[in-house]
Amino acid sequence: CIMAESESEYNESEHNSSECDDENWEEEEEEEFKGKPLLWLVQEGLMPEACQRFENLHSSSSPSSSNKDGISLNKQIFQVSREDGNYPLHEILMGGTQDSNARKLALMILDYGHAKTIKPTTFCAKDFIKMLSCQPKSHKRTCLHWAAWSNSELIILQRLVWGYPEALLIPDAKDKGGR
Repeated sequence: CIMAESESEYNESEHNSSECDDENWEEEEEEEFKGKPLLWLVQEGLMPEACQRFENLHSSSSPSSSNKDGISLNKQIFQVSREDGNYPLHEILMGGTQDSNARKLALMILDYGHAKTIKPTTFCAKDFIKMLSCQPKSHKRTCLHWAAWSNSELIILQRLVWGYPEALLIPDAKDKGGR
């Protein structure tokens, strides 16, 4: 009976220690990802962190100005990967939007871009159309192709078509398993 009590005390202290370790690990993880661009977070599949990054950038500054880190939201959204030419939205849609954070981030990016097309004098409107019309060499697919391929929700498909209706006329590459 005494041994059982000491074992349970040992297990409790071990459990409490692991809770503290988990909290420290989460703080360290936040610091580790703090300076990473949105594109990198999305490529690594870190959708909760990418959503948080978008929300922080959006709330900390006006869309065209830089935040305290010297990074603008426009720059983050319209950053193109040097390896394959993908934008963050391509990466999200390629991975699918079944995850609630991926869906949320895709919609936030689309809403942000649509808000900029209302004022076509901003450079962001041109960047938004360029992102939606882009067909990177690695796969020759637009964002609409990837959204359809990954069975994204209708609201995402509608917003992609609303942003760039010409994408409906672009056939999927036959050598890439077109649908």
